[in-house]
Amino acid sequence: MAQEKRQARVTHAYRVVQRFGLPIRTKAEVDRFLEWMNAEGLAASTQSTILSTIRSVQPGNKALRLVQVKVLARSVEEEGLSRDEIKEVLDDLRCNEEWF
Repeated sequence: MAQEKRQARVTHAYRVVQRFGLPIRTKAEVDRFLEWMNAEGLAASTQSTILSTIRSVQPGNKALRLVQVKVLARSVEEEGLSRDEIKEVLDDLRCNEEWF
């Protein structure tokens, strides 16, 4: 599938599974794979994507269908400057920085 699709997520999943180097068929094997991915420092969202990709290759694998990786919602804060703040920064640069 990695050679056929040539999608980054498929290629990454393939390489991760190759690095793991063990079968991923039974519940115990899937659990071991999840523990290994955690130990490797893969983010929950990455683990979820890899499992989803493997499921598409092994649609009949019940152990893979039953496992869920909890992906926490990211807290995104938007920080931006107002127009007046931007003007203030630019005015300061104009006055105090030769390169500007």
